Amino acid sequence: MANISIYLNGQQTAASLQWEDITVAAQWREGSASAIAEIENADFVKDSARIITDWINQGKIFNKLPIQIFATNSTSTKSVFQGYLDLRESCVFSPNLEKISCSIKKNDDIADIADRADALLWSDIKGFFPAGRDVLACIDKNDSAIEKVLLGISIYASIKELQEAIKESGYLIADLSNAATDILFNPGAFIMVLAKSLIRAAYITAMAYQIFVLIDSAVKSLYPPQYKIKVGTLHDYLTAVFKSLGYSFQTSISELSSVGVLLPADAEDNFFNDIVERTWSKENKPYPTGTNQDVIFPSWALDMGRTMFNARFALKDGKAVMHPRWHSYWSSQSSWVIPAHEPSPWKYNTKDVLAANTLRYATDSANQYTVIDYSKTSAQESAYAGKDSLIRGINRVAIPASLAPRYNERGSVEQLIFSMLETIGEVLSFFGIEIDLSFADNIGCVRLSQKTITEPTVFYMNGNRVAQNSKDIIGAGSLWQKYHAPSVGARLENQAKEFENVTVPFGLDDFMDVLESSRARTSAGDDAELTDLKWNFAKDKAEVSYKTRYIYAPNIQITKTTT
Repeated sequence: MANISIYLNGQQTAASLQWEDITVAAQWREGSASAIAEIENADFVKDSARIITDWINQGKIFNKLPIQIFATNSTSTKSVFQGYLDLRESCVFSPNLEKISCSIKKNDDIADIADRADALLWSDIKGFFPAGRDVLACIDKNDSAIEKVLLGISIYASIKELQEAIKESGYLIADLSNAATDILFNPGAFIMVLAKSLIRAAYITAMAYQIFVLIDSAVKSLYPPQYKIKVGTLHDYLTAVFKSLGYSFQTSISELSSVGVLLPADAEDNFFNDIVERTWSKENKPYPTGTNQDVIFPSWALDMGRTMFNARFALKDGKAVMHPRWHSYWSSQSSWVIPAHEPSPWKYNTKDVLAANTLRYATDSANQYTVIDYSKTSAQESAYAGKDSLIRGINRVAIPASLAPRYNERGSVEQLIFSMLETIGEVLSFFGIEIDLSFADNIGCVRLSQKTITEPTVFYMNGNRVAQNSKDIIGAGSLWQKYHAPSVGARLENQAKEFENVTVPFGLDDFMDVLESSRARTSAGDDAELTDLKWNFAKDKAEVSYKTRYIYAPNIQITKTTT
């Protein structure tokens, strides 16, 4: 057997640990891709104990103490374990500090990265985040039809009044023309008609301007113009989170680069905004502002990846990789074949076959259209085994964001008002006055009922607008079918046999292999998913728990519902 070498904080220590002292436990929880590995209850004495004590005396009990374990034989030296001592947890000190027992955790452990991500603030990732992208939003106040009809009547009356005034100005022009022909014989009459014409023209111009002000104010109260809002993509946020932790980011999920994210921000004084007619500034940032920074944290992006795309993360060669749970990448990371073993007891995974699985977006109480326009925001798959079915339980997957409503089309009343405004716009253009009809170009805008939101809002982007097929691409039903449904990638937890604590031949090379992926194959060639492993370095066997796909209830009836 090879000799063991241990380095604590870069210092080689006397062999305080022997192979028989090192038992590693690896777990793959909730379908995690790479193992959460830990060497349990390792005893450190002599030089090792002194180094640990010195570390604590420097006030570093809450800092990772690096440890490296190498195996050396006559021809080579191999790294066995790169990790750290977590002195916060389960450390036991002998009375004279002659022996210290604690656990060793693996570096680049995805659980550790998740803990670090949870501690990030927006100020930590801003330096890795792009300036954001401009997307158009509009506020649709959902005013009553009566208000819109009254606006239409007002516009119609204004049009008639202006038409009459212009008609009368035509008569004055005719009178002025007649008076001009007789100016040499009756200059006083010409001057009188000219004065009347100028006064009337001034009156008509003033009336036209007042009509413009009235209509513009009324239209903006019901149909505020578009706003430019800064958004990031889900890919932007994930990249920034991992870069702030020291990793680049890689993924196979193409949708991430087009999923726009609008995060809550503090509202400015609306009255002041209305006076100066400016767009958002405080809200015009691709990250939360004000008190929202204490509610939504950057690690939210990891939760979105997991829930929207049923994704898993792992760390590999300085990269954080993210792929759907059943992507071929995970099986390519391990070549381990579970050796043939003695026939072992097994059980069916009936606890994983549930009566219902749901995938649902959140709603935002501050944006009523996330409630009104609820189409494609939830999906459910129900399992039923016929009369006296014993299938129980429900798995709720909650996406921590609302699905952005899209402004799709003008209603009949809006279309009538728009036609009237086009008419009066043509009339007012005679006086050099232009009416802002930008609200008529709201198709494709993010549809809001007010400036502020309280939940992150996501949508599939097309340029600076919400794609027409946004809900077809990232709606709950589409996500469920593509990334979550049991038919995706032969999901093992759908129906499987489970084997627990099976003893199999195992060595150092096997250990290095299984850490990279939960996927393996049985000696019979079947796909397998690892859940637990325990191995003592001094032994040539390990205890492994795993499951293999096995259809034991083919008659289950599956019903899919999308709302």
